[in-house]
Amino acid sequence: MKVSLKDIALELGMNESTVSYALANKGSIKAATRERILRTAARMGYVPNRSAQQISTGKSNLIGLVVPNVLFELGEYCEHLFRLLSDAGYLTSIMVTEFSPERELSIFRNLIGQGAAGIIVCPTTHKAAQSPEDSPLHLARLNGIPVVCRNFDPKENCIMPDYRAIGRLIGGKLRACGHRRIALMIPHPPPIPVFSDDLLNGIAETLDSNGFIRLETLSTDLTDVPSGTFPPNPHYEPQMRSILATGYIEAAEELFRQVWNSPRRRPDAMICFSENTAVGLIAAARKCGVEIPRDLSLVTTQHTLFGNFLPVPVTAAYVPPLEFAEKTVELLLKKISQKTNQTEQVLLQPDFFPGGTLIPDTKETP
Repeated sequence: MKVSLKDIALELGMNESTVSYALANKGSIKAATRERILRTAARMGYVPNRSAQQISTGKSNLIGLVVPNVLFELGEYCEHLFRLLSDAGYLTSIMVTEFSPERELSIFRNLIGQGAAGIIVCPTTHKAAQSPEDSPLHLARLNGIPVVCRNFDPKENCIMPDYRAIGRLIGGKLRACGHRRIALMIPHPPPIPVFSDDLLNGIAETLDSNGFIRLETLSTDLTDVPSGTFPPNPHYEPQMRSILATGYIEAAEELFRQVWNSPRRRPDAMICFSENTAVGLIAAARKCGVEIPRDLSLVTTQHTLFGNFLPVPVTAAYVPPLEFAEKTVELLLKKISQKTNQTEQVLLQPDFFPGGTLIPDTKETP
C-alpha cells in the first residue's frame, strides 16, 4: 500500500499538516524537525502524490515530447530534452506518432486532458491542417498550453537551424576549396523539404559568377521501387517515406548513380541534409570508383553521435543536437512562465565540423 502523509505522521507522532509543510518546504518548522521528517519519509519510501498536487494547485509538471520516431538525430535530440527537462523538475513523456496526423491529434488530446504544462513537437507535416478543428496546435492554443515546434512556422513558437546561414557557411568553404559545380542531393522524389530553398539561396550567395548549385532528387517514384527494397507494410508507409526524406541509405546510393551517370556535367561537390544520406553517397561513390574527397567533396547539414560510427568523418555545417535541445527547452520554459499567446521564432546559427570529406582549402595550401 502506498505510503501516505498520515502514515508518516503516525510514525513520528506529529500532526499531518506539520509533515505536509515540512515535505513541501513550507511554514516555520524548525530545521531539526524538518530534517527528522525528511529522513523518516525517505526511510518509509514516501513518494509525493503528483495528481493530488495538480488538483490542489491547478498546475502540472508534465511535458510531452511528440515526435514521428526516435530514429537518427531525433533520438539524440529527445535524450537531451529528457535530461534537460528532468533537471528543470519536469516529468517528461516521449510519444511517437509514426507520421500519423490522426495519432498526433490523439496524443495532443491526451496531453491536454492531463493538464500538460507544455508540449514540444516535431509535426507530422510541415503544413497546417486543412481546418483549425483538425490542428493539434490550435487545440493546444485554445487550452492555453504552450507548444514549441521543431520546424519553422511564423504562426507558432518554433525553433530550427538557420538553413540560409548554413548555406552561406557551406558555400564559402566550397568556394575556398575551388568548387564551382555543386549538387544538393535529396534521395526521394518531390515534394522536397521546405527549408531546401533557404539552403540553396545561402549557397548561391557565396558562389562566384562561374559557379552553380543545382537540386538533384531521386527520379524513381517510390511506388516503382523494386519489391523487397523497402518494407511493403502499409501501416509504416508514411514512416518509410519520411525516412526516405531524411536520407535512406539505399535511396541515396541510387541517387548518386543517377547523377554520376547523367549526361550533364558532373558536380565536384555534393551536399545532403543528413548523415545517413551521406553513408549512401559514400558507398555508391566507392562502387563507382570515385574517391572522396580527392574526386568529389561531400558536406552534410548534420553531425550527431551517429557520425562517430562512420568510416570517414563527414564534413558538416550543423547545429549541435545538444544546443538544439537546450534552445528548445529554453524557449518552452520561457513561454510557460510568460503565459501569453505571443509567438516567437528562433533560428539557430551553425557550427562547422571539418571532417574528412572536403578537400583542403586551396587558399591555405602551400
